[in-house]
Amino acid sequence: MSNAFRKHAGTGLGTTVDAALARSLSGDVRKILLQNISTNPEQPRRHFNEERLAELADSIRESGVLQPILLRSVAAGQYQIVFGERRYRAALLAGLTEIPAMVRDLSAEEAAVTAAVENLQREDLNPYEEAQYKLTLIAATLKLDPTDVPPYLRKLHRNLAAGQVPEHPEHVQQLERLFKELGGSWRTFAVHGLRTLNLPEVILSVLRSGQLEYSKAALISTAPPQFHERLLREAVDEELSLTQLQERLRDLNPKRNAPEGFARLRGHLSARKLEALPAEHRQEAQHLIERLNAIFERSPQQ
Repeated sequence: MSNAFRKHAGTGLGTTVDAALARSLSGDVRKILLQNISTNPEQPRRHFNEERLAELADSIRESGVLQPILLRSVAAGQYQIVFGERRYRAALLAGLTEIPAMVRDLSAEEAAVTAAVENLQREDLNPYEEAQYKLTLIAATLKLDPTDVPPYLRKLHRNLAAGQVPEHPEHVQQLERLFKELGGSWRTFAVHGLRTLNLPEVILSVLRSGQLEYSKAALISTAPPQFHERLLREAVDEELSLTQLQERLRDLNPKRNAPEGFARLRGHLSARKLEALPAEHRQEAQHLIERLNAIFERSPQQ
């Protein structure tokens, strides 16, 4: 993404975006006690690389926090992070008691827009975080509820592809201006970017909690749904690497785990084929089937 948002407080992308930026990107810096600061539970960015966080904490111990974070007032003497949560976490890790910050009187919507603009300029966002931030800016620009954006974009894209005139043609112009700043195309985002947000809810909840990286969440989503909870639990509790998680998924493949000859045997187990056997062989086969059933019934099911 370009830095045009930060260079020009008035972007022409929408009054909500302009107002948020104009009120947040300038002002005095002061020290705020860390104990009076809380994180934003609606922040899409939940996972922070522990190794990089430790490196930043070491740097802060030596040189302090070089860039102020942005806060908004939520109560008397209490503040919520708009952007800079990584610096906040590293400052806690470094043992600091206060941090340089700019404090702004922003609404929740203005704070979300400002955080989206700031974070979209970073290179370490995962696809889920990037899609969420873009969704926030689209909602603010078009004055829609964020939950209404995905179906609206898909419908708008379909109508244009079919040669139909959209109900709000100005929205197309606004989207094109927005994505000129963001990079890429809103149509590509409507077709591909929104898919990132369609992970199963059981996986999204763990991803949002910050316990799991996006790459692992996306990998788990490719497994059959009945295995999602088990794989999530193993990935988090055992701190599996991506390679180890890939191996667990391969272990779920019945073709890979089946004993040699199992597929061929399964092909023979039909009533028609059993009836076609000579009486002696049919009786022997039925006896073997009964033995197999008895074994499985005695064994604890996994």
